[in-house]
Amino acid sequence: MLTEDDENSADARRQTLEEQQKLLRTRMNKVKHKIALISGKGGVGKTLVTVNLAMAFAVNGKAGRIGVLDADIHGPCVPKMLGLKGQKLQGGPVGIFPAVDPL
Repeated sequence: MLTEDDENSADARRQTLEEQQKLLRTRMNKVKHKIALISGKGGVGKTLVTVNLAMAFAVNGKAGRIGVLDADIHGPCVPKMLGLKGQKLQGGPVGIFPAVDPL
């Protein structure tokens, strides 16, 4: 049986989740083009295609305007492929700051 504290805690978590989802929708609406690469199988080249697309866009005048989000929990393949060494993601009140090529 749920107590009143349990219900209040569940309501607070639900409200926090709704606020986070609203913020995410607001931020994603500012991104003009989004490309998602997905597969139900590993090892098919998703990361390779992602990195090559990002580099192609960057070389063709979009440098500084390209972002890559890799949800791979098994390894840091994207940073390795992009040559990002010795950098760590930094978090703050507004979210996670991207790792940027120092060149």
